[in-house]
Amino acid sequence: MVKLTIDGIQVEAEKGTSVLHAAESVGIKIPTLCYIKDLLPDGSCRMCMVEIESRGRTKMETACTAQVSEGLVVTTNSEKVRNARRNILDMLLSNHKTDCFSCPSNGDCKLQELCFEYGIERTTYSGEQTELPIDDSNKFFTYNPNLCILCHRCVNTCHKVVGRGAIDTMERGFDSAIGTPFHIDWADTNCESCGNCVQACPTGALTMKRRKNYRKYQIDKKVLTTCPHCATGCQYYLLVKDNRIVDVEGANGASNKGLLCVKGRSA
Repeated sequence: MVKLTIDGIQVEAEKGTSVLHAAESVGIKIPTLCYIKDLLPDGSCRMCMVEIESRGRTKMETACTAQVSEGLVVTTNSEKVRNARRNILDMLLSNHKTDCFSCPSNGDCKLQELCFEYGIERTTYSGEQTELPIDDSNKFFTYNPNLCILCHRCVNTCHKVVGRGAIDTMERGFDSAIGTPFHIDWADTNCESCGNCVQACPTGALTMKRRKNYRKYQIDKKVLTTCPHCATGCQYYLLVKDNRIVDVEGANGASNKGLLCVKGRSA
């Protein structure tokens, strides 16, 4: 165990613990976009930047990748940290469509939520934005690369959680996008349409097609139940609008840990 200070709070954590987890253990919330619990950190979004002072030197690091050590002094919400996060959001918006009213994830978008929290209404960077074709070939969900922030949550979910590996990050630089091998249609890959990548997406890039029938803020209640399609016992929430089931959302059940198969999510 090592002792460190986070925002003036004395914290004791096991060696090898991330600063992000150590902060969470004492109720300090650090914003993330790419982080997935129980997976090795990706560190691609940079939203969890914090100030870390060690041996008289202070530097900015990502809380998801930085590990605790004896005597660290961590600051998670200084003006320097908040400015760094504002710059990150500004850059993300520089290549992101902001017509939120027409987006199925309006009101249920982590990027939108963070931009509101940090006061970012529009990008300060002018220039070209990517214009890539929308892949609507899958029966159940749509991928709009023009709303993607390349956080890799969908890829990491597909590869490391589901174990399917149907998608990956394609091309490089400005042309980077989440795609399928050899650019074939999503429907023609080994994707089994489980939709776990969609649930992992923090923006409107991946959305279930049935989302066009409702917005998240219209949901009256969520009902926890057990999937009836097999004996595994996966749990999910039924999303109810106007006394009708409009969608389901994977719950952290003992047998499924938030995951669902195509039957559980869409049957």
